[in-house]
Amino acid sequence: MREAILNTTAVAAVAAFGAQAHAQEFSGSAGLQIGGNKAVEYDRSSREITTVGAAVLNGRFAYETAGAMTYAGDFFLRYDDFANGTEGDFNSDEDPETRGQFGLQALYDLTDATRAGVFIGYANQRSQRDNVSDDYDTWLVGLTGQVDLSENFLGYGQVGYGDNPQGDDNGEGFVEGSLARAGLVYFVSDATIVNIDMQFAGTPTYIDNDDPGVFNSFELSSETQIVDSLPISAEFGVRRSIINSTDEGDHLSEIEAFVGVTYNFGGKSVAAKWRNGVAYGTPDLPARASAWTEWAD
Repeated sequence: MREAILNTTAVAAVAAFGAQAHAQEFSGSAGLQIGGNKAVEYDRSSREITTVGAAVLNGRFAYETAGAMTYAGDFFLRYDDFANGTEGDFNSDEDPETRGQFGLQALYDLTDATRAGVFIGYANQRSQRDNVSDDYDTWLVGLTGQVDLSENFLGYGQVGYGDNPQGDDNGEGFVEGSLARAGLVYFVSDATIVNIDMQFAGTPTYIDNDDPGVFNSFELSSETQIVDSLPISAEFGVRRSIINSTDEGDHLSEIEAFVGVTYNFGGKSVAAKWRNGVAYGTPDLPARASAWTEWAD
């Protein structure tokens, strides 16, 4: 009898451990995007327009624990070729060139359909040929959440605070700013999604310590698995961003079109990757605004 009890306990322990190990999952993706970026300056006297190439290397990962927590991370590196822009205002040393950002999220399952948590991010952006000491850094911290609206729709949102601890001029960039983000994901199938992403941000001291900045972006994109037998998906989309230094009168828009390829690991489908909080990452609009600081000054 005692031996039978011990054997039963051992089997139960192994089963519990196996169930816990199975519940702990690590997944993510790594991708490359290329495209064109059309920059338009809104100047009353003369409008400058140029279209340049851009490239983005990005990665996402998520660790789902045996409990109710999910930990996610994201990073990207971006290059804009404004050095070869066709207009004078967009091929100077003050235009964006390189930008890197990484972020971390912690999400808690409030219900089967709702997750909420926090995020933190850091970004560094450099204008053409700037010294490292002149880089504009951006720190972000905030709240994040998502909800399954139905079998085919997922909504997500983020609100937060950002600050720039250094830059070419003190008190410039995304200083003591705020941000908000909202997104809607449509699951066409397990292999295909369509995403709408909107971001809004602002800072009271974008230029010269007292000139405010107001920024927004809108993105429509899609991801679809290329073939069923390979964890590789294609991405394509368009995005428009507005960078506005209100008191300086410098105002520009960026219209981007991109295509890319992504390798997904961890056995997740494209839809599951978006559902587990990994795909949309942390907000990037404050970092993009910082990248245009020298141009707007």
